[in-house]
Amino acid sequence: MFRTAFSISSFRSLAAALAMLALAACGFEPLYGDKGGVEASADLATIRIDPIKERVGQLLRNQLLDTLTPMGEPSKPAYRLIVDVTENKLELAVRKSELATRANMQFTASYRLTRFGSEGAILSRSSTVSTSYNLLNNEFANLSSEADARERGVRELSQDIARQLSLYLRSQAKAERR
Repeated sequence: MFRTAFSISSFRSLAAALAMLALAACGFEPLYGDKGGVEASADLATIRIDPIKERVGQLLRNQLLDTLTPMGEPSKPAYRLIVDVTENKLELAVRKSELATRANMQFTASYRLTRFGSEGAILSRSSTVSTSYNLLNNEFANLSSEADARERGVRELSQDIARQLSLYLRSQAKAERR
């Protein structure tokens, strides 16, 4: 029995090592790692984020500032990020008394990345995130749950936008090195 357990453990270790070798062979690179002098976070720190309308836009801009430029806004930006965001709320799970017990919030951000000083977009994408929360009998609890769902949605939206920008800037840096 000990011999069988040892063999399974050895097999798992071997499989993990082979998987890592396969990833290395296919050109896998960590997104935020330093490879060839190019660092994704340094490129992200050169993006100026325009103000975004509405309260949800303010929350998204603050999250993007924290994610993309944690050391503060760039003094000499290379890129400009223009974002439009919408928020929709849909109440679901209706009881026989016609009271909703669950709500979904959907956030959609359309964004464009331009070189600073020019108007033409070099990247134009959109991202959609959904969050949900319970509707309760207490109005304060509902407002608190809705605010929490909004914060979660905005955080996920910000992370998705940052990831897409990182991938784009990383591919551009690779193309320039060639």
